[in-house]
Amino acid sequence: MDHPVLLTWGLMPEPVGAYRGPGSTSGLEGFRFGPARAVRAPFRIEIGNWGWGWAAAPPDAELAALLRAGDPAAPDGRGLFGRRLRQMVGDRVGRQFALQFEMEQSADPANRVTLDHRHPDRLGNPRPVLHYDLSDHVKAGMAAAKAVSDQIFGLLGAEDHSSYRPGPGAPGWFEYRGRPYTYRGAGHGAGTHIMGSRPADSVVDSWQRCWDHPTCTPWAAAACPPSVPPIRRSPWPRSPCAAPRGSTAN
Repeated sequence: MDHPVLLTWGLMPEPVGAYRGPGSTSGLEGFRFGPARAVRAPFRIEIGNWGWGWAAAPPDAELAALLRAGDPAAPDGRGLFGRRLRQMVGDRVGRQFALQFEMEQSADPANRVTLDHRHPDRLGNPRPVLHYDLSDHVKAGMAAAKAVSDQIFGLLGAEDHSSYRPGPGAPGWFEYRGRPYTYRGAGHGAGTHIMGSRPADSVVDSWQRCWDHPTCTPWAAAACPPSVPPIRRSPWPRSPCAAPRGSTAN
């Protein structure tokens, strides 16, 4: 499990100091709470400081485009050079703005890691097989997140450049209710062994003790199926490693 992330990006009307300071200095947390959680996945919004570096491309891609095609507002097929190029790069990169919508993903038995004994590695160990997808609940959350982004961009007067196209570089692309989206992983992986109340269908108990070796306690995110608390009742008991309900575990 992870935080599936929907990115939106655009150009602000004026420079905002992109690429200065840490990756993020603020966020919006209000969409993590409330009755809407029943119909769509809740999310938090991280306000990114590093332009389009993750969302689209680093600044050198902007430079290459201006060298190749010139001013995107008045393209004439001729690239920019010298002072005009420096001014245009500074203007466009300085106005880059991105939002990161980090979705809450509930525990789902369909998202799992299994072993394939038919294809062992060179040491004879079965290779892991990863099964991962988004539920409609999470996809509905991403649709709501994009709607929120549209409103924020409108209030800011930002020019939306968000684009979601299928292809080898977009393994997280999907369509939901006729609209395209692309999700990415936040890198907060969790889950690979189940926490439960009996050894028949779990690996550790609620105190993280292995059923096969009670003195072995693998303290890690692997026993926490969702990377943030689920909104529905989980089939696994809560554990000391679980975050308080309503908070985000990072």
